[in-house]
Amino acid sequence: MLDALTWPVGRATHRPHDHLPVGAGPALSVRPAPVTPIAAYVMACIVAGAVSGVAVAATGLLTRQVTAFSAETLTMLMAPVVVLAIVAQFQGSVAPLAQVRRQVPRRWLLWRRRTATALAFGAMIGTGALTYLQHATAWVLASVLIFAPSLEAGGMIGGIYGASRAFPVLHVAVRDRLGKPRSPWHARGLPRSRLARALCPVAAVAFASVSVL
Repeated sequence: MLDALTWPVGRATHRPHDHLPVGAGPALSVRPAPVTPIAAYVMACIVAGAVSGVAVAATGLLTRQVTAFSAETLTMLMAPVVVLAIVAQFQGSVAPLAQVRRQVPRRWLLWRRRTATALAFGAMIGTGALTYLQHATAWVLASVLIFAPSLEAGGMIGGIYGASRAFPVLHVAVRDRLGKPRSPWHARGLPRSRLARALCPVAAVAFASVSVL
């Protein structure tokens, strides 16, 4: 996944002996990515996340106004989703919760302008809803946004989420420029990893906090 994200926004690698299997022979030589596509990707992720946050917060505000649901009633409606998301997260899956079963269109990789590709990737990935989800706790975040007190709060929370989606690519770009080895994001981000399971109590506390306020 990380390779798919970083290559379009400027990642370029070459191996002196391309016929050798990965791990054999000289290490990959990495050419740092241009700044503009990376910046465009990060910006698009943040904006897309903010837009999603505003949309979900607006749904919550409208629901409370139209139906006059109390905080207790809304908590009872959302709690099963939160519990299911936490259980799924601990088991390392998103199912049975719904998600979009597609990735960013491969044809975007053929665009001549890397900045345009970066913007498109960021806009789609930053929403947290238009591609595959790796973590079921994204559903908990949506449940938290339902309780957002304002559209501004929803946009801020969503923007932070978008920034988290952009962080791995930004982190890799910075390390490439500093000549440092890349972090094993593919291993750290696995749904069954300790880090992923640590999201479970965090998600539970976050939902409990906003539903009580």
